[in-house]
Amino acid sequence: FLWLPNLEGPTYGAEPAQGSDWILKGWVDGVPTLGWEDTLLFLSLPIFLVISQAISMQLMQPKSDDAQQQQANVILKFLPLMIGWFS
Repeated sequence: FLWLPNLEGPTYGAEPAQGSDWILKGWVDGVPTLGWEDTLLFLSLPIFLVISQAISMQLMQPKSDDAQQQQANVILKFLPLMIGWFS
């Protein structure tokens, strides 16, 4: 986490309803408000989180021929993406 430009994060002091405005709004000529370098550095933690969660879930899922278990495994593959969005 020491590579982050600011440990308070890009949304420090923002209203909770505007927590994602730093990445979704304020783009000028295709450049985010924080600039590309800071934006990518702040996004690196959720990216690492999604990758590590996907790998750990893949390793922990039991192999099964049961149709219900296979359907649950398909649904669980989207869980790391949700965790990444919430982070």
